Amino acid sequence: MAATPKWAMEKGKKIIEEAKIRYEQAKKQIPAEYHEFVVLLPQNVKVSQTQVDIDSHASELGFFATKNGTYVSVSYPYMAVNGRVKMARDDHRKAGKLLHFNEPAISNQGKSLSVTIESELLGKATGSSIIPLGENASGAERDNPLEVAETSAIGRALGFLGYGLIGTGIASAEEMDGAEGEEEDQSPEKPTGDNHNNSSGNNNSPSVFRIKVLDLPKFNRDGSCIFHALTHKRQEVEVVVTKQHKAYMDHLGVDQIINVTGWLNNDRIRVDASKAPVIEGSGAA
Repeated sequence: MAATPKWAMEKGKKIIEEAKIRYEQAKKQIPAEYHEFVVLLPQNVKVSQTQVDIDSHASELGFFATKNGTYVSVSYPYMAVNGRVKMARDDHRKAGKLLHFNEPAISNQGKSLSVTIESELLGKATGSSIIPLGENASGAERDNPLEVAETSAIGRALGFLGYGLIGTGIASAEEMDGAEGEEEDQSPEKPTGDNHNNSSGNNNSPSVFRIKVLDLPKFNRDGSCIFHALTHKRQEVEVVVTKQHKAYMDHLGVDQIINVTGWLNNDRIRVDASKAPVIEGSGAA
């Protein structure tokens, strides 16, 4: 197998290091009593628009390649909305000042929702969010679209007032969990490389995993999802499933035993978009 190009390794390692620095800065910026509200969200950052060879060392670091380019998996810190709310309420309570959340306002023919927050300390700010509707809405978005949009809008409004800003922008953890970015691919397709010869030990060749589902899948806005599972070796892994398998994932249950085809890197299985999971039953993996 060809080695991963030096330039790609250097760029990817820089992205990994920047992600670590963001987390350390977040812990310094946020008081210790609110650290429990800082959430690390996995994101796939594009290293190159082209597909490059991924050697074993790069694979261990979280590199993978798709037909859309080359990526590295990292985790960025975001503040959960309930953390921003608690920070704001604690801040105003200590100062003896009022903090008022206005009723949500729906606009754009029922497609958008906004919330205005008025603070005696910081003034007024309005946050808005798209109401998740249609075939891509799933889970909580499908069952409670207004509540999901309201939570995101409140998080953005509090962010505009300065609460929970930790170097990753105004967006809250809830808003970013499932959001698609220009440099990020939330539902990567099958990793590929120039060498597809299985006998050569190519790490890009998919394997079959027999796993036990530990929790219900958490869907992203594009229809992809993530859930936790236990392998037959008793290893706990995070399973990333592409949007192609959304119909199957909608009916996934806790404790189900399923067989998936994909790639295992750093305790994360990426399921092959072209091979659907196969249900086996319920019980111990």
